Amino acid sequence: MHPAPPSSLDLNNALLAPAPHVVSRVIQERALVLDHTRDELRQLNEVGSLLWASLQEAPLTVDALTGRVVEHFEVEREEARADVIDFARELLDLELIVLRPLA
Repeated sequence: MHPAPPSSLDLNNALLAPAPHVVSRVIQERALVLDHTRDELRQLNEVGSLLWASLQEAPLTVDALTGRVVEHFEVEREEARADVIDFARELLDLELIVLRPLA
């Protein structure tokens, strides 16, 4: 199944997954994400690294990712959700993640 273009899916009604052309590794709790089509390497912060590691396990919804942030950091759910959405939008803009329809 091919991922749907970002414009056809809403972040609230989709699974987020790493893009197929992205390679990553988590070293000392920091994710290093390589977009080999652009030869760009990014190091994610602590929250971004947790989210990325979670997406490496399986595609997840914004709500599921928000739950992981709340579990690991002392943050209110609303703030965590806003941070997850900002993170997802940034990674979508960079084409590092794709959206997939919910099953």
